[in-house]
Amino acid sequence: MSQDHEHDDGQMARMDWSLWRRVLRFARPYKVHLIWLGIVAALTAACEMAFLLLPGTIIDHVKAYGHEADLTWYLVAFGIATVGLSLCIWTFIMLAGVIASGTQRDIRAAAFEKLQRLSFSYFDRRPVGWLMARLTSDCSGLSRIIGWALLDIVWGVCMLAGSAAVMLYLNWKLALIVLVITPVLIVASRYFQLHLLLTSRKVRKANSHCTAAFNEGICGVRTSKSLVREERNLLEFQGLSGEMYRHSMSNAIYAAVFLPVVLTICSLGVGLAVWYGGGAVLDGVLTLGTLVIFIHAAGQFSNPIQEMARTLT
Repeated sequence: MSQDHEHDDGQMARMDWSLWRRVLRFARPYKVHLIWLGIVAALTAACEMAFLLLPGTIIDHVKAYGHEADLTWYLVAFGIATVGLSLCIWTFIMLAGVIASGTQRDIRAAAFEKLQRLSFSYFDRRPVGWLMARLTSDCSGLSRIIGWALLDIVWGVCMLAGSAAVMLYLNWKLALIVLVITPVLIVASRYFQLHLLLTSRKVRKANSHCTAAFNEGICGVRTSKSLVREERNLLEFQGLSGEMYRHSMSNAIYAAVFLPVVLTICSLGVGLAVWYGGGAVLDGVLTLGTLVIFIHAAGQFSNPIQEMARTLT
């Protein structure tokens, strides 16, 4: 199998922003959908912030009024937040689906048109199976990123900023203690993002080689049988599939370790909140409901960071 196409798959563990600017041009026809998707992502974060604040507020209200506490308005607020979150989820699934399917169609149409204008020498150096892998799985992956990346990034930024703002407003000293975990989270996320990006690219490259080998094996079956190359072809394909297996396992290991590391760091933030905030509650400086809000806010740091790192990968 020809390996002349390998130079097209650089394994640099960084973003190629010039290439992404070219890819994002396919999102221009869906500018209105993208704007609404960003708005819905921010509204989704707002609804989730309501669920963050309400339990602690209810605890303080019940503690203050005891059996006479009226929870009617809190129940109404919970209902509004639930309905709002449901509508936001339905809306962003619909918007992201339209963007992803539309950009996938446009990218494949543009790629097919480009193939018609390329020289014969281009197809001499690139196996058909390799091209098919690019035009099918890779186009599908790009369209999903365009459709869902904006949602994950806007939602994640709003959640992180909202949680930090709420904690700083309620008690800035305790907030600074909890936010000590933020630099550690950034460093850990950056480390895993680089390795996940590198291994993901290796998996895509190995997948394209396997697809190319499948195509060459089918198209050249007469030649293989005439030259009695079946065993050698099998050994070559086992090498390609083994390489894909190794890269896939490496990617899966990094992905599996990433979540526990992030959760452990966030648990450290929760522990700091309980340690310092618990003493403040006993001293009467802090209310129990405020401490509950801090614990929930510190625990919520993991989801946005994990989603944004997955999107960038």
